[in-house]
Amino acid sequence: APAWRTAWINLSGAMVAAGLEYSGNMVLRMQAGSDGATPRGFLFDDLFVGRPMEVYVERIAAMEIANGGTDDVGGLRTGAAQLVYTISNPGVLPLTLDPTQLDIANLNNVTITNAVLADATVAPGGSTTLTIDLTVNAVAGVSFDVSFPTDDPRFGGMFAFTVVGGGIEPEIDVQRPAGTSIADDATDDVGMPAFGATQTLTYTIVNTGNTALTLTSTPTVTARNLTNVTVDVTSLPTDTIAAAATSDAVLEYMPQAGGAFSFELVIDSDDLDESEYVITVSGTATTVDLDVQAPAGTSVADGGMIAAGTVDIGVAQTVTLTLENLGTAALTIAGATLGATTNATGSVGTSPPPTLAAGETATMTVSYTATAVGAFSLELAIASADQDENPYTVIIAGTGADDPEPIDEGGGCCQTGNDSAAGPLVLMGLAFAGLRRRRRRS
Repeated sequence: APAWRTAWINLSGAMVAAGLEYSGNMVLRMQAGSDGATPRGFLFDDLFVGRPMEVYVERIAAMEIANGGTDDVGGLRTGAAQLVYTISNPGVLPLTLDPTQLDIANLNNVTITNAVLADATVAPGGSTTLTIDLTVNAVAGVSFDVSFPTDDPRFGGMFAFTVVGGGIEPEIDVQRPAGTSIADDATDDVGMPAFGATQTLTYTIVNTGNTALTLTSTPTVTARNLTNVTVDVTSLPTDTIAAAATSDAVLEYMPQAGGAFSFELVIDSDDLDESEYVITVSGTATTVDLDVQAPAGTSVADGGMIAAGTVDIGVAQTVTLTLENLGTAALTIAGATLGATTNATGSVGTSPPPTLAAGETATMTVSYTATAVGAFSLELAIASADQDENPYTVIIAGTGADDPEPIDEGGGCCQTGNDSAAGPLVLMGLAFAGLRRRRRRS
């Protein structure tokens, strides 16, 4: 017997066209052919109350995308993205789709890398998925059209909609000072700071993009590859920086010796093309180094001594010191003072200059007087910007002696005749007498 041919008739549409009132949708199945009992003619064998096959498309649950409508996906960041649509059939009849005829056209600022309509048939009450993989080419608007064949009787065989979105992207920029950008992988030359002195740097992190920038590392800013320097990040930027907003990173560093130093400042973020932002901070540490010499060319170490020898008590003496800056930057000298003294008085005569340029020398003087027989000393302290010899101290030390009294040449029992002959004889007699007295005592 010839096979039955089946057709579904949407009675709801006919009833609406006839102006009839009804409740709910009704679908009638009509079969034409012969099964023996009905040799030739029509067989109406199924009547459904409900909707026929229908396409219901959504990307966000319960938010239908109409045929000919628009899906605004909002901000799409530059680079890869994926959109997944659910295609449901709320009707009472199976829905037929044609995945081979899926078409995506009119691409604007986007490249479609893959598009898959998962199933050709969607059962009543069932669903399938439409997955679109794409790449946003630039920070700008995005749009494209999507269409696929369907037997939903409402749409004339084709369902279509348009996808639109705005290109968004966070964009990191690092500045020092604020307003002056330092490019990724660039060098920030901090000049010639003094070694041993703490220096402060403030870097401003700016999000020039149109969506929030996330700093992804913990802590958000780090220093690595330190050479001849110590670094401490004292204030961290916030984890998230809104579009067009800023946040500061503050760090302190200290060169450990004179000469070149460097370190890398590292900021990790979700910036698409600068996810690890690295700035090499470098400079040349200067030194100031006071050297005291007496005489010129002969250094006296900090805490060292200048030997004054034996000097007459009560007679003023002067010592000249040469000061030299052995460093690479100007040395500031605050002044020189005399501190602890023993059996002496003194004062600074010619003061040192207020500054010494790198390699420059200058002289100063100290006047002193021994006040008693025996050892004497004075402590000279020179205050300066020398990092490890401030103050620079020098001890002036020697021995005070009493000037011998002259022999009386005005007569007396002990000196007659020629003075030149009498003197030695007197000394010899005194020595002989002393020797005899020692022998008698023994």
